[in-house]
Amino acid sequence: MKYDLLRAVDNGANIQDMDLRVVDYARVSTGSREQRKSFENQLDTYRQMIEDNPNWSYAGTYSDEAVTGTKAHLRGGFQQMIADAQAGLFDLIIVKDVARFARNIKECLVYKDRLKSCGVMVWFVKENINSFRTSDEMMLQFMALGAEMEAKSARSRTKIVFEQGIQKGKVYGNSKILGYTKDHCKLVVDEEEAEIVRLIFELYVHQRMGLRRIAKELAERGITRKDGTQIPT
Repeated sequence: MKYDLLRAVDNGANIQDMDLRVVDYARVSTGSREQRKSFENQLDTYRQMIEDNPNWSYAGTYSDEAVTGTKAHLRGGFQQMIADAQAGLFDLIIVKDVARFARNIKECLVYKDRLKSCGVMVWFVKENINSFRTSDEMMLQFMALGAEMEAKSARSRTKIVFEQGIQKGKVYGNSKILGYTKDHCKLVVDEEEAEIVRLIFELYVHQRMGLRRIAKELAERGITRKDGTQIPT
């Protein structure tokens, strides 16, 4: 059956006219408001696309929110989708574009081939690439390479912004630095928590306690952050 489907699609058959069990996959890399909106749009758009086709049966949605596309093993939704594909639970995966599927060319092609081997095709809607069409192979490789290069470029831009911020005395990212608060990306000493930092220094340097022992000591003394959360060491 899977080889018949593969040959039919490769020979030009329209997947819209086929009786298929279809799932959709959505992913965004951050939890920002814009990305959240994109995530919801992906879920709504492709679920509706499946349900609007009388030949298709909706077989589920897989998703990963605020997870990088460069490392597939970190994407729980993606890995579950691969496992279910290998179990024969569906025939077609709909995904917005190649970058949503993977931002690593090697992983993109490896997982595409793994899905193909178990009779599951992937349709990348934006580029109109179908993983079962031999004629789309080169374009898929090109788009996967582009997605990887863009991911590397984004990381480089972020690194530059962080380095420039450091030079200007600004700190981006983590807002829960013990002993400090952040005011417009600048660290301001929090005197109440600074006392805890001094205590940790004393326990570590002068009393030669290990990190686990320090954590236990702080817990036994009932010392926490101002918001009541425990202090990891």
